[in-house]
Amino acid sequence: MRLDPWRALARAIAARPLAVAAVGVLVCVLAGAFASENLGFKTSRIELTGAELDFARRHLELEAEFGDLNRIVVAVQGEPSRCRAYADELAARVRADEEHFRGVFARLSPADLGPQALVFLPPQQLTEAAGTLERLGPELRAGALAGSLGALAAELRWRLDDPEAEQASEAGALGELAPRLLQDTARALRGEPVRETPLDRIPALDEEGYTWGADGRTLLVLVAFREEGSALDPRTAAVEALRGLVAELAPANPELKVGLTGKPVLEVDEMKTYEADSLRASLVALIGVTLLLVLALRRLSAPLLVGFSLALSVALTLGLAALWPGHLNLMAVVFVIVVIGLGVDFGIHLIGRYDEARRAGSPPADAITTALGKTGPAVAAGAATTAGAFFGAMTTDFKGLREFGAVAGLGVLASVAVMLSVLPALVLRIDRRDPGAPRPSPFAGLDRLTHRRPRLMLAAIALLSLGAACALPYLRYDANLLEMQDPQLDSVQLELALLEDQRLTSLLLAHATKDLSELAEVSSRVGALPGVRSVQSALSVYPADAQERLGPARRVQTLLRAALQPPPPPSTPAAIARSLEALDEALSDGLEQAVANDLGEAIRRLEELSDLCGAAQEALAAGAPDTALKDYDRRLGEALQRR
Repeated sequence: MRLDPWRALARAIAARPLAVAAVGVLVCVLAGAFASENLGFKTSRIELTGAELDFARRHLELEAEFGDLNRIVVAVQGEPSRCRAYADELAARVRADEEHFRGVFARLSPADLGPQALVFLPPQQLTEAAGTLERLGPELRAGALAGSLGALAAELRWRLDDPEAEQASEAGALGELAPRLLQDTARALRGEPVRETPLDRIPALDEEGYTWGADGRTLLVLVAFREEGSALDPRTAAVEALRGLVAELAPANPELKVGLTGKPVLEVDEMKTYEADSLRASLVALIGVTLLLVLALRRLSAPLLVGFSLALSVALTLGLAALWPGHLNLMAVVFVIVVIGLGVDFGIHLIGRYDEARRAGSPPADAITTALGKTGPAVAAGAATTAGAFFGAMTTDFKGLREFGAVAGLGVLASVAVMLSVLPALVLRIDRRDPGAPRPSPFAGLDRLTHRRPRLMLAAIALLSLGAACALPYLRYDANLLEMQDPQLDSVQLELALLEDQRLTSLLLAHATKDLSELAEVSSRVGALPGVRSVQSALSVYPADAQERLGPARRVQTLLRAALQPPPPPSTPAAIARSLEALDEALSDGLEQAVANDLGEAIRRLEELSDLCGAAQEALAAGAPDTALKDYDRRLGEALQRR
């Protein structure tokens, strides 16, 4: 007599159902515990492609050379001056948190450019700066206050005498500096306290070093982060720390709208959504199939045993995955739904055949033997072919698909093993009562129609298939990864808004080369591609005629050193008097020119300056308090040094 392995298995389970169930549950629980300690989770998208592909290898080489080029993007929207103040405060707090951040870029100031800053000025501006320093530099050697007044006089005199210079009589030729300096001079000479110099009131020259959107009201701050390995995504700690800083600054800046985006933030939010949604989807799938089984079988025990067996299958799969490949990626994590969706079929077949045998009068042990003997081979064959299909994905070049195929295949095998061993043992111990008479199936009518009118059913199926085929031209491949994320996330909405901005984006393509000529060629070719908004490189930052600008730039540096190093000496009353007299003469000549040209606004401005100059001369003639004058002269010299 030929030995039937399935009936032999059934008899072994029926002989010791408690032992089989206990061993099976223990193995699955231990597998789950092993997975909790050893199963990793790789969130990097490079883990989906595999480092062996050319573009992935180039990406890793680029990161090894330059570090992670992706930054957390902070977008500040609101009134420009408030945005600048917010960006400065946020940058200061980020720099103070060295645990989470490597650096921050809020603005590009001349100080950041170091000794090369002057090279970035246009050649004409360098020439004009050199000429101005040649005229005004010697004046500053008379002292900060005396030199500043003398410099105003020299500038005005040059505009009067040089036919190519802007007319001195033009309104605003001397800007706002002259009236403020004369007012402060008169006050200091009278002994009145002057809290700030005119140079202190001038906004910093590098305000336009911020990065603005096309609307002029969106300012970007870029934050370089540190990774730490305790979280599911190593960038989570930095992103949450930065969100904490933004929250701290929110009460003081209610009129500003501040958001975080960029690849690191998008991927952290994606991981959080993925983690929560995959858990939710797995629970919904498990509960859903169990409830459907309850409705179909009209009893509670068997469906709950099938649901419990599915949970054991998931634990066993996790343990196997911890052995190999040792981690889950973003694609492989959905295997839980696959195990539930496919594994439940194995349990349904077994329970259905078991119920059929019980209704025929077989005792529980015989019913399980019949069920395994008749459905075991078919269920095992179905599981093997399904697992084989998943394992076929391991032949692809895409690493994420390979690992998904491996884990899903292992999940199918784990679920069939549990359903054909643990589930029968649990049924024998718990679900031993008679299932009762069979109930009418809601699909009985469809079954009868299929048997009586097979051609009609085939024709209907063919028509449905043809209709579906007609829709194929409308099926498209969406390569935009943003479409995979929750559109309600703030980071996603902000990223989409930045993509619409013609000046900003947080998404980039990077190319590294050691050859500047190759860089120029690549920049030109990439810029011509559709979908490329702009191309930035070293060539677009460092001027092509930098060598030609070095001469004028060095000349300006030399004149600056001569004017301000060493610092100007203290201004004496005699030097101040000479400077005020020279300025008064230049203003008188400028006023004559303005009257001759009938320039009403210029006449008003020059008369105002002349009156202020006269007031300062009167204060000086009355006797200058030594302490007030020295204090103002010192602070003006310090302001000149800073500027």
